[in-house]
Amino acid sequence: MNRKDITRHKKRKKNKLKLLFWGILFAFVAVLVMYLFSLGGKSIGEILSYKNYWLSVGVANGLILIGYLMMYRVDAQNIALNENDLEDTEWLSVKRLKKLKEFQVYDYKSAEQKTDGIVIGAEKKGGSVEVITTSQLHALIVGTTGSGKTTGFVEQNIAVLGKSKGKPSIVISDPKKELYEKHARTLEKEGYKISVLDLREPYSSERWNPMNVLLRRIRLVKDLENNLQQKDGKYYGAGEVFLSYRDARTRMQELKDEIYENAQDLVYTLCPVQNRDQPTWEQGARNLIFGFVLAMCEDCIKGKIDESQLVLFNVYHNITKYCSEDTTALRNYLIEGRDEFSKVRGLVNTVLITSDKTLTSYLSEVNSYMQQLSDDGIMSMTSENDLDVVNMDESPNAVFIIVPDERFTRHRFVTLFITQMYKELVEKANLNLRRNQTETAILKRNTYFVLDEFANLPKFENIEGMVTVARSRGIRFLFVLQSYSQLTAKYGRDVGDIIKTNCNVKIFIGSDDSETRKEFSELCGQKKIKQFSVNTNADNPASSNTGATLQPLISVGMLERLNGDEKGDAIVSVRGYEPIWTVFTPSYELKKVYFPEGKAAIGKREAVLFEKENYVFDITGDVGQKIEDKLSELIEEQEAEEARADENDKAKRVAKLTKQWDDVEAELQRVVDNICVYLDGKDEKAVRQAAYEHKVRLLLAITEHYNRSIANEIRVAADKIQLELLPRMKEYQEQATK
Repeated sequence: MNRKDITRHKKRKKNKLKLLFWGILFAFVAVLVMYLFSLGGKSIGEILSYKNYWLSVGVANGLILIGYLMMYRVDAQNIALNENDLEDTEWLSVKRLKKLKEFQVYDYKSAEQKTDGIVIGAEKKGGSVEVITTSQLHALIVGTTGSGKTTGFVEQNIAVLGKSKGKPSIVISDPKKELYEKHARTLEKEGYKISVLDLREPYSSERWNPMNVLLRRIRLVKDLENNLQQKDGKYYGAGEVFLSYRDARTRMQELKDEIYENAQDLVYTLCPVQNRDQPTWEQGARNLIFGFVLAMCEDCIKGKIDESQLVLFNVYHNITKYCSEDTTALRNYLIEGRDEFSKVRGLVNTVLITSDKTLTSYLSEVNSYMQQLSDDGIMSMTSENDLDVVNMDESPNAVFIIVPDERFTRHRFVTLFITQMYKELVEKANLNLRRNQTETAILKRNTYFVLDEFANLPKFENIEGMVTVARSRGIRFLFVLQSYSQLTAKYGRDVGDIIKTNCNVKIFIGSDDSETRKEFSELCGQKKIKQFSVNTNADNPASSNTGATLQPLISVGMLERLNGDEKGDAIVSVRGYEPIWTVFTPSYELKKVYFPEGKAAIGKREAVLFEKENYVFDITGDVGQKIEDKLSELIEEQEAEEARADENDKAKRVAKLTKQWDDVEAELQRVVDNICVYLDGKDEKAVRQAAYEHKVRLLLAITEHYNRSIANEIRVAADKIQLELLPRMKEYQEQATK
């Protein structure tokens, strides 16, 4: 029996049961009416022959039938809804959320007893704040400017994460430094170490050396090469234990591979290829810079470069100095100075071994890339390393990245910092496993990247790989952007879709982009609604039809009006669950809850002057004995020339210096004469009699005896003597002595 036959058989059986039911019902009514008539003393025969009996039975059965038809019509809509297989999505209520393992619903006051998770709702209810979190990984938050995404999502997540039991580390992009002001003191009280990478005011920022990720691995390589120890059949070095010497050598090679990869990340992030039509020139220029960084790493391993010289400043200094039409110095350093198996040659050959015409095009791109490194503020901030990103999972850390929205040239350093931090955390997770500190390659505490205005940051290379790998390492990304189209414009549709797919939590707060609203409306699904239609026709009596149709659970228009006058609504989609309509009470209404310690002072760190001479490394100092010999010859010639100078020349120089001394002395006397006009007799006498080196101190001491105008004249005279005349006299005196 096929499927159609089975369906037909079931339908016939159902119809037979209906007929049997109505037959029994009509018979029951007839018996009941007969009983009522029998109460009048009539026999069954008399009742059956009685006309009114049959009329009563007909009326009773008719009323029952009419009642049934009315009930059927009223319930027809519900029957139509229930008897089809259309999609029917409902909002997931808080009551149901409380029963699901992947969600937590609790009062904010008890947050310190709860595990950390992404906050998808935080609503004030009476005297408490009801917080909803999910353990799902990665979140994509869509909120246009003015929709309240900062006060209605970002700040709640920072506050709840900082208060939670796990005390996860948090990395926060903070364009206006407002998040630091509001949260720093409260997080510090919760046990967090607060760090600020301030690209707006880099001289006062905590310092971060982008080449420290290379330097850390260089130290490990040197330790394995020089300090590997054998004990009890095992090998110990670089903080690890190896079962054999081969394992130690393998680890050394892995570290060198990591140096290559991290150097590539550094250069490729700072020097992106932007000309998609003719990328050859940019690619060649970028590889030259990459090769130079790699050469510095090789020389640092060999001890030819001091560790303090492994900074971006030396990349800029040498490339801008020697990257000209005469590339001899660069060729000597990058090609002639390398060993046989160095990867540097393959990277730089394209540029350094080429025709003059082609070389000019490459060098133009190289110098263009170097312009962003001409920023002395960035050079100062990247000259040392105060931030320990490697051990972020050992204790609670909160890192605020101040992103200057007006200084676009510095944005690439934000992308580079986050990329390096992510890779260092992944490496730390792997190291935890190798050291048997964790059962899997995972961080000891979760780390959350809260990236506001994510799509406005320069492109992250391999961001799709980052969000994929992060899932198993205890790293969470919270991407905050204005629309999905921003993501597509920055990364392309394919990569953008991968990012969205890997973000199990999607939150809509508001967007002006119609495609984003449409996509989110479709993501939330559809619900069944009742449909009732009436057909009228002149030839036929009126008829009605009841059915079901679908409409979006939340329409595009409703999403457009979300968070208009009143802020705080959020539409949340969590993978595997029905959508949730949550509320975030704006943080400015709950200042005492989220920011109980008040605002942090905007006090700046003491500015650090960047002394270039303390860091400089010049490639011409290490390219061979020929240069050293040339310098020695120049020194010898200079000494010989000085030895040939006779006494007459010395006398002439002394006479000239004496004349210059007399001129300065006369000018000093004129200054004293001019100022003495304003002085009383006692002060004038003291000033004139004082030695040159004491006149300034005396003049400044007597200013309090005179009115403001005269005192200013005295100070001007004292400054001229101290800052101009006395230094000149001292200089002439020293030259004459020599």
